[in-house]
Amino acid sequence: MQKNGLLETKVDLSVLLQEMIARSGLSYRELSPRLGLSVGTISLIAQGKRHPSRDAIVAIGYECGCERQELDCALKAAGYPVLMEDGPASLPPSVPIEQR
Repeated sequence: MQKNGLLETKVDLSVLLQEMIARSGLSYRELSPRLGLSVGTISLIAQGKRHPSRDAIVAIGYECGCERQELDCALKAAGYPVLMEDGPASLPPSVPIEQR
């Protein structure tokens, strides 16, 4: 097993995302239409086998009811800017308008 920043980031991010999803009580099947991602893609992201986009992380956090600090931690683990550095939180375009 290689020990480099990317591998460690994937492991940390996948654990954070798994915890977010588990605490929400939502299944991958329930999250799928809300996120506009397939169940398989959500599973790969949660396992750390696929690196999610910044918008996907924000959408997962939003749908799972995460606190902003936890979402910022996941964004940072993925190598993205945190929401606080961007100004006010905004939802990605993939989140349906009625949920914005």
